This record gives sequence, structure tokens and C-alpha cells, in this order.
Amino acid sequence: MKLTAAFPVLAALLLGGADARGLAEIRNSGTLRIATSADFAPYSFMQAGMFTGFDIDLGNELALRMNLHVEWVTLPYDGLMNKLNTGDEVDVVFATTSTTQTQSVMASNPYGCTNTVLLTRRGGPMTQKALAGKTLGAEEGRPYLTYLKKMPFQKTVQVYSSSTDAILAAATGRVAAVATDQHTALSAMKTYPKANLVIGETLAKEQLVLAVSRKNAALRDALNVALRDMQKEGSINALGQSYFGKKISC
Repeated sequence: MKLTAAFPVLAALLLGGADARGLAEIRNSGTLRIATSADFAPYSFMQAGMFTGFDIDLGNELALRMNLHVEWVTLPYDGLMNKLNTGDEVDVVFATTSTTQTQSVMASNPYGCTNTVLLTRRGGPMTQKALAGKTLGAEEGRPYLTYLKKMPFQKTVQVYSSSTDAILAAATGRVAAVATDQHTALSAMKTYPKANLVIGETLAKEQLVLAVSRKNAALRDALNVALRDMQKEGSINALGQSYFGKKISC
């Protein structure tokens, strides 16, 4: 009996862990596990010990429409996608994910669009051309880092483990500019009013999606149904209006 009970555990260790939970298993459990970095205001962040932000409200509503409760999981952004394909701890990644980041996973239909922008202190570089020879910053794992590295001129790129650290580096002058999301940049301007932060040139337009395991088409489809219904009702744009002061639709 002991050998029989231990076998699944041993098998999981030998085979690299359990597979992602399928939709039927998720429905049986009654809980949808959604992962986020929780350091990316106004999308997802912690306030008074509680998860809050646009992503959090939308994720909670999507789960409610699927008759599920949400268990929010906080992980460093750079490790989020890998979690979907290496175990059953996470069902969905909801973390301002761009379509450019979903090669190894399965993406939902886009629920909105945003821009990647430069954030700098007043008097700092406002255009791509002005970044030449400067020290720049971005968060590990996000497309912003890729955009900076691909710019065809000499520069130094500092990589940060969180958006909070990257933004703080710009606010304190440790880097000349960071690349980040436009709404996060606006939030940072309010968080650090004495830093005189300003938004520079737009680097790219991003389509935002949810991500699931590449084996989890049924879950992706269920999320798409809920997203489609909310888009038809206008509730996603209404939520965007409350957080960003504008619609988030593409």
C-alpha cells in the first residue's frame, strides 16, 4: 500500500511534475488560479495587503462568469509564462501580457491595447534618437527590454527584476529613461511627483491577452467566451475608463 501511494509522487518527480489542470478539473475544484506580478500599477498591485487594479477586477469578473472563485498567485514577471507549462500551480497568467510574449503558451483573444513608451525625468531623452549613449532600464521578461536592446546604437541597458525597481531607477536618475507601459508611466508620475517624470516617444503598440498552457485550449475558449460577452456589453471599456480615464479597446 505504501509503494502504491508513493508511486504518483515518484512519477511526478521523474517526469518533471504534473500537467496543467484542464478545464474540467478546474471546474471541479471551483477555483481558477490566476498568476500576476502584482507590481504593475494600475493593472495589478497590492494596496493595504489586497490585490487591486484593472487586471484584478477583470480577472475576478471573468472567473465569476465561469462560476469560479479566483486564487491570485504572485510570482516574478519573468517566471510567469514558464509556470503554465511546468506544473499545475497556475491556470492563467493575467499580467499585462503582450501577444509578442506568447510563443511558448496559448493566448486568449486580445481584450485591449496599450502603448510602450519612454519614461524619463524632465530634461531627459524623449525620443529613440536621444537614447544613444545613455544608460536605460527595463524589467526582465517584458517586451520593453527587447525593444531597448534591439535599438541600433550604443547604449547600456540595466535589467530589473520588477517594474517597481525599473521605475524607481528612472525616478532617482540611476538610468536616463525606462521603457514601460503608458498607463504605468502615468501612475509613476503620480507616485513620484518630485521626480518630475515625463512621458516621451511611443516605441510600440501592444495587444493585451491572457495566457494559458499550450495544452489548455478548452480553458482558453472559455475565457474567450467571457471576454467576448464583456466586450459586447462594454464592461471592459467601462473598467478601463475607471482605471485609465479612457477606453482600452483596440
